[in-house]
Amino acid sequence: MGKKTLLPFEKRVKAVTKVGLDIQDTKAWFKKYRGVVRNAKCRDIECPLTFLQYMKLVVKAGLTQPSDIGMAVHQYNLGRIGDEGPYEWGNCRFITSKQNRRERVTNGCFEAMAAAKKGKQSPALAKLAKIRRGKTKYNDETIAKISKANSKRFRLVSPKGKVYIGDSLAEFCASKDLSYNSMAAVCSGRLPSIKGWTGSYMSK
Repeated sequence: MGKKTLLPFEKRVKAVTKVGLDIQDTKAWFKKYRGVVRNAKCRDIECPLTFLQYMKLVVKAGLTQPSDIGMAVHQYNLGRIGDEGPYEWGNCRFITSKQNRRERVTNGCFEAMAAAKKGKQSPALAKLAKIRRGKTKYNDETIAKISKANSKRFRLVSPKGKVYIGDSLAEFCASKDLSYNSMAAVCSGRLPSIKGWTGSYMSK
């Protein structure tokens, strides 16, 4: 399959003006759209959503500038309904980043991702997972030291009340078959608990 041709700039401008937004933000809007496409590709999720459809969803959600979209609590993400199916018209809409995280937890998305790590997953995700675990040829002693320096000390309490304290949340989650993203959300305060687990990051 050949490389997909990017949408001509004139058509990008036409899509932005058609929904009544400032053409000066065309480049930034298209960058946000391409981020959705790339993310979907890495996760092996179909994304037939066109740029014009994306912009229509932007306006439908009441968003007026590209900075409205992002990972901060007050920003918005494009989420699939039920976290299932492709990114296509009728199956996705803009919701707040906080709502998106809650839905992914409710729909078992993080658990599904953890299960995928044990089985089949896309080459892109597999490579990313290996890099995070420090198991690729690109990770040397220096990178390992940097990773250790950037790690956060954590304190977790299991559903049975047992306390765990450590320096690598990723390694702990792997040893206990827990979702790293979910536990990180708990430690950072984005979630109060997950499956009975509570905790927080500690000052070193």
